[in-house]
Amino acid sequence: VLLNAAEDAGLDRAKTRAYLDSDDGIDAVKQKVKHGQRLGITGVPFYIINDRYGISGAETPETFIEAFEKVFSCKKE
Repeated sequence: VLLNAAEDAGLDRAKTRAYLDSDDGIDAVKQKVKHGQRLGITGVPFYIINDRYGISGAETPETFIEAFEKVFSCKKE
């Protein structure tokens, strides 16, 4: 499925397979996992907006709009 999605996105199938079969990028993934654990993230989906607001779980569009409005208003100040 991943290879088909990569190919549909215009990526080379063989290069994508080689990357997925390798350990390339594993350190970056481990760092992201540790960062998420420090933030208290315990499940998915979890969204971090502008490194400031976290939204956990499936939420309404209004919840996201509210978070984006907060981010936008902070940038104006």
